[in-house]
Amino acid sequence: MAFTRREEHHGFMSSAPVTSSREIVVWSARSFALAATTVGFIGAGTGWLGASLLIPAVMGRSPDPDWLSGIVFVAVFTFCSTVFPVVTARRRPARLVFGADVLELAAPGKDTVTVAYEAVSSARVRWFWPVAVLEVCVGGGDRDSRGTSDGGEGNRPIRTRRGGRYLLPLAGMGSAATIRCHLQRHGLRR
Repeated sequence: MAFTRREEHHGFMSSAPVTSSREIVVWSARSFALAATTVGFIGAGTGWLGASLLIPAVMGRSPDPDWLSGIVFVAVFTFCSTVFPVVTARRRPARLVFGADVLELAAPGKDTVTVAYEAVSSARVRWFWPVAVLEVCVGGGDRDSRGTSDGGEGNRPIRTRRGGRYLLPLAGMGSAATIRCHLQRHGLRR
């Protein structure tokens, strides 16, 4: 997402690219809320249908779901699974910055991880919206090329058990195609 400046030539507006050493992928609370709502609705609906229809069928009884209570359950669960993550994430939103030589990434509420581009062995977007995840793998011999910056609250950075792989949820950070374009531009997507 390159920064642009607006210029006016003879009454017409045009966008001219501004050269910047850092490209910041902006986190949006509205997009994050939409993704959280979608995941909450699908999860609540699937769970309620499974509990109301499949469990009685497995037990040998005919399913007779209470649709009103199901609608209330799905609505309350969807509301809660949207509001609480959005309120929490607004305090310390996700961060994705493509710098001149380094990649900075942080999940909501986590410390920032800085990785030098030459240390990245692979980077890709996995899954699809609303559960898309940026996976950045760091080569085993490049431990000195990455560091963790202090996020102020001392929350551990995003990392998998293996330690050399970082996962950043992309909910609220634009489309997966935009992130793939940034990865391609910086030589991280092969």
